Amino acid sequence: MYPCLLRLTRIETEGRCCNGLRHGYHHLHYDVSCSRRDSRIAEEIIKERLVPIFDDTSHKMPDGCPLDPARSMYRDNEQHKLQEDPNRWSCQYCGKAFGNQGFLDDHFDRRHKSTILQPPSGVCLASYCDILRCEVNSPSYKPKPSCNNTLMTTLHNRCVKTVKGCVPLHLSGMKKYSFINDMRLPVCEYLTCERYDEPPIPRPSHFLRIAAILVGISFFFSAVIFSLLVCTDALMTEPLDENGVILRKKRSKHVVIRIPGGSGTLRQRHRDDTDDDEDHYS
Repeated sequence: MYPCLLRLTRIETEGRCCNGLRHGYHHLHYDVSCSRRDSRIAEEIIKERLVPIFDDTSHKMPDGCPLDPARSMYRDNEQHKLQEDPNRWSCQYCGKAFGNQGFLDDHFDRRHKSTILQPPSGVCLASYCDILRCEVNSPSYKPKPSCNNTLMTTLHNRCVKTVKGCVPLHLSGMKKYSFINDMRLPVCEYLTCERYDEPPIPRPSHFLRIAAILVGISFFFSAVIFSLLVCTDALMTEPLDENGVILRKKRSKHVVIRIPGGSGTLRQRHRDDTDDDEDHYS
């Protein structure tokens, strides 16, 4: 029995998604057979949103992770496809050619069943399309007018439980919590009635993130160098004495005072800050 059939039976027994999918978001329902098309979509989503998290941290998916693309039951088949042109797909096992990918998939099922990775090693990635929102990635997808909040809560909880099963075993404490959060945000947080129909936010490539960091570092050092040049230029314009000490500039103050009595004429007092305390009157 395919792993997706096993999973579907367990979900129905627990009164979970399968029954709920027929109410509200009925469009989330997937066939009981493991769809090759949906498995391909699920694998693309996983590679786009989850695999980079492992690559960036130099971690590997644990053997028991159900979202590991390497465990896809059709992985070997996908690696033995060759698209020669839009209307010619070739089987790299036996060399036969077909007019489209669907015919080639049927050929694998009929002639090369032994190449399908069986459970417990193999996983039907299509069985995770409900939490990965495979349908939203379709160009023809249109938002649905109704939504079942209870179903969304169930899917969200299942999603969190699934990503927890993909945490590297050696992580613990805050590192483990942070890793779970990194996987939860690009997948599970869309499983609400408010966000389900949102297109996924593209994750910046590793190259772009490195480029952004380098640009930021360049701006920082440019600002430091500019500040040093300005300070150096200001110091070089100050007058120096024979010992290289900056001379203090004279600052003149003119104070106008009124002398009580007399004719009331104004006298001006002039003081030079750098001279001795000597008053000059005019």
